[in-house]
Amino acid sequence: MNLYHLYGLIFLFINLNVFGQNQEYKIYNAIDVYVAHPSAKALQNLRNIESDFWKNQKPKTKDELLAIVVLNCNKAYYENQFGQTQNAISSYEKAWQIYQKNKLSNYDIIEFCLKPLGNLYTVLGDYDSAENIIKQYFFIANLEKNEAQKVAAILNLSNVYQNTGRVIEGIELLEKTLKTEKLSNSQKGILLNNLGNNYLLFKGNLMTQELYKKAENAFKSAVNYLENDKDHLENLSNSYRNLANVSRQTHRFKIADSYLEKATELFLKIPNQQPRKIAKLYYEKALLLFDEKNTPKAPSKPLKLLKF
Repeated sequence: MNLYHLYGLIFLFINLNVFGQNQEYKIYNAIDVYVAHPSAKALQNLRNIESDFWKNQKPKTKDELLAIVVLNCNKAYYENQFGQTQNAISSYEKAWQIYQKNKLSNYDIIEFCLKPLGNLYTVLGDYDSAENIIKQYFFIANLEKNEAQKVAAILNLSNVYQNTGRVIEGIELLEKTLKTEKLSNSQKGILLNNLGNNYLLFKGNLMTQELYKKAENAFKSAVNYLENDKDHLENLSNSYRNLANVSRQTHRFKIADSYLEKATELFLKIPNQQPRKIAKLYYEKALLLFDEKNTPKAPSKPLKLLKF
């Protein structure tokens, strides 16, 4: 075989290989291009790529289908970022349907699809759908022995219980998890913080000093577990805020003020905080001052929060 024929065969092989992977390559390339310069307008490019993919009548390989799952998860993430919540939900739902129907693997479907989908359902108040999707990824995480995702599912499920008034179920779920699961300190702290909130929400039925004490103890334990964890400053700050809330409700205003100052100190160490979260902390400080009947000082203290 002469050199010319050898080059010809190599060229033919490369072209066959490229054409065989063309759809998959085109999808991933479109994702890379979009992620490099995301915008609400450019989302249409991803939608066009997906539309072209389904118009092609040739059988879809598992690798190509997985690429479409990845495209939809990325599209959903940015649709949510740009305020297109319903579009984001549809994209996540489509990704999960394709992934499940075709028994795909080699992609963290919980982290990149099911968790954000469950969170979006919760935000919109579709708690039945949220509970259903959370239980599905808890099942997957349990099969895969992924402890971090199991705990995330438990935490998110307890939030659904809170939002639907099923406080007792939330308390039972969290207490059982804390007793039976092997948890890191940060996981214990986050779950205890949520447990304390559940105790406080129980007041709609029968709030007693015992429940206040249980809530306070849960928040204090959360602080102990999170205190040296630099990766969870926001959770630690929230624990101090919750301690301030319990102290305010039980009329221990000086203690509440001390906890809230500590929470603020930690909060201000967290970069790029959302204005909504800043406003909420501002409100909590004003509320404490109002309850102390110390309104003349109200303008000066809370305004410190705005000095970044």
